[in-house]
Amino acid sequence: MKRITYYLPLFFLMVVAVSCKDMNVLHEAYLEDGEIIYSSKVDSLLSYPGNGRIRIQGVIEDAFNVNEIVVNWDRGESTKSFPYTKASKGQDTIWLMMDELEEGNYQFDVFSRDAEGNQSVPVTVFGTVYGETFRSNLVPRSVNGFACTEASSWVKFEAINASQRATEVTYVNAGGTEMTKTLPEMKDTVFLPEYKIGTTIRYRTFYVPSPRDASGQETSLDKFDSDWKDLALPELEPILESMAFTPVLGGITVTWDNPEELELKLEFTYEQSGEEKTQVVESAMIEDEFTVPGMENGQQVLRVTVADQFDFSFSEDFTVTPIPAVLIDKSGWTITDFSTEEPAEGAPNGLVSATIDNDLNTFWHSQWSGGSPGYPHWFVIDMGAEKTISSFEVFRRMNDDRGQIKHKFYVSDDGITWTDLGAFDMDPGTNDGQTYAITSNPKGRYFKYEATEGPNFFASLAEINVYGLE
Repeated sequence: MKRITYYLPLFFLMVVAVSCKDMNVLHEAYLEDGEIIYSSKVDSLLSYPGNGRIRIQGVIEDAFNVNEIVVNWDRGESTKSFPYTKASKGQDTIWLMMDELEEGNYQFDVFSRDAEGNQSVPVTVFGTVYGETFRSNLVPRSVNGFACTEASSWVKFEAINASQRATEVTYVNAGGTEMTKTLPEMKDTVFLPEYKIGTTIRYRTFYVPSPRDASGQETSLDKFDSDWKDLALPELEPILESMAFTPVLGGITVTWDNPEELELKLEFTYEQSGEEKTQVVESAMIEDEFTVPGMENGQQVLRVTVADQFDFSFSEDFTVTPIPAVLIDKSGWTITDFSTEEPAEGAPNGLVSATIDNDLNTFWHSQWSGGSPGYPHWFVIDMGAEKTISSFEVFRRMNDDRGQIKHKFYVSDDGITWTDLGAFDMDPGTNDGQTYAITSNPKGRYFKYEATEGPNFFASLAEINVYGLE
């Protein structure tokens, strides 16, 4: 036992000596070229795309000995160095512009180097360079409408997407000069003063390949323009040119040709008692006509606007002279019959008499108390003497859109035998007067108003007027 105890410490000393020798051999292999010294690392890299170029942004801290920033790409086949001088104590922000690059995706390895040639650990950032391939696939902002009048013209565009910016529009003005207008990205309509009808309108839109950052700053170095595009205008001008105007009692009958059978919306705008009135008709017929009712006496301007289903429109002013018609005096009118009325509305409201009292704030209403009869709802008026009728004008119950949507008019000499003057649509969503031309210009002492359809069981009306000859 004493022999074993004596040799045991000696054994451990020999093992330690051998181990230390092995460790020195291993360490010497790493120190053969001297100790590795790293310079300060470039960190927090971001890339900003552009046209044939890209900008790399990063930060470097306490880089007092660094004099160069190096960027490698193409798996180290390409390199670019940037001189660096410490700008401030602590952290510096650096910007590295990589230009003359081909379009495509890149991996950039960025490191710093000091005066002794020591390098930092490389940091990788990815980025995309854009060019003609990207640009050639861009299309201008979509057009959402066009209007051309004698006073002004405009083009309306659809809402932008995240990559679209300003849009440029060129056109020729009345003097033959090419004009350019720039539409900011957040606007949708560009005006073209004195646009010369029949000349070409062209437009293009600018794009960026990356969105703005959280603070609203652009992250793209460059904007890319789409190819120019000609604005394709529908053949609406020939429709205006084909229009013919025939004076009738209290209005004008307009005829037009539509050889392409386009789906059209036509608006006829004029003044009546100092207020602007507009009559609207839709048509897709090769030949059609419409009588504009309720026009005042004397020569006046009738503006005609022809629009297609895509909201492209042309307008023109025409001078017309309707055959004189007047607003028939209602002071001698009386009520001879009605389907129902509703006194519970609080007289004069609810009563038929409210429709001929020249007060838009009073109204007739069909029965709802003690019963709720459905359509039709009607009343008969005696005008006291025979009148020639050119049009009827009605007003809904003010600020109430629950009433009838269809109605009819009748005329009679005796209040017994009736002539049907036709069925018409009514818009319950407007307080404006709605005028209906009776092109046959019938004569009669009595007329009947009949509400025939609505979203509810009841009908109402604020006022009814008649235009024609006393």
